[in-house]
Amino acid sequence: MACYKIEKNGIARYKNFDNLPDAQTYADSLGTGFVVSLENEQNFPPFIRTLGDDIRFCNDLYNNFVQQNRDNNITFEESQELIGSLSSLKQLVDAGAVGDIIIYLQSLITPIARVYTTERRDLDVLKIQSYMDSL
Repeated sequence: MACYKIEKNGIARYKNFDNLPDAQTYADSLGTGFVVSLENEQNFPPFIRTLGDDIRFCNDLYNNFVQQNRDNNITFEESQELIGSLSSLKQLVDAGAVGDIIIYLQSLITPIARVYTTERRDLDVLKIQSYMDSL
């Protein structure tokens, strides 16, 4: 088997497949816009994620969320709206509850406070799915 990179919007996941057509079939099952490329001729061993890995990933995701909000110059009122709408998010992040964060984000009605749009939410969900689905 070889390791293939399956990428969309600059977010990659890595999976082992026997050949490119198998990798492409899998990518197609994920939806539109996924591009497959050979990452390595040899398969990669599975990566066993620890709670620490999950917490680091969640913190990076959360910090990116906060930075994007700062970059969008959110107002005090928008900040309060985000806090009210996303009150449980930080608890899930601190617990490293990667799978629960997807469910939480998908339950949100967007946009929230002008800045947390459906596109941003979908990109966050894609990041989490790619993290969970990679070797």
